[in-house]
Amino acid sequence: MTAKAALCPPTWMKRAEKREFRRVIAARSSLGTPVSEAELDTVADYVLARLRLVELRDRAAKAEFPNSYLKIVRAIEATTATSRRLAQDLRLIAPPAPALGKKAAAALAAEKAAGGGWDDLLHPGGTGRFRTARPPAPS
Repeated sequence: MTAKAALCPPTWMKRAEKREFRRVIAARSSLGTPVSEAELDTVADYVLARLRLVELRDRAAKAEFPNSYLKIVRAIEATTATSRRLAQDLRLIAPPAPALGKKAAAALAAEKAAGGGWDDLLHPGGTGRFRTARPPAPS
């Protein structure tokens, strides 16, 4: 099997799926890590998961609440998790950052305590939670 033939989408895919398949192949090539022949099934699974998400979101918008809506939302959450895992496997997104060690967590806590404990969405080290108290006044 030649390299060009190996990168063709599977024949069972629909036109939109093939277009998305080629887009993923091109994205990986632009990152400097072309898709290997062993990853073709993973690319196909990723494409199907992403297109299933589009269909599920359309169905959720039209569904009755709560009967079918909640089932569709659960399917969206599961498909999103699968899609993210496949994207990590394909190196399209970075894997999650590892948990902080004890020393790094203590250093971060000390830094936050020294800053008066104010934490908001704009602070790069912030958790994204607002507090009810006002920030400390500059001295």
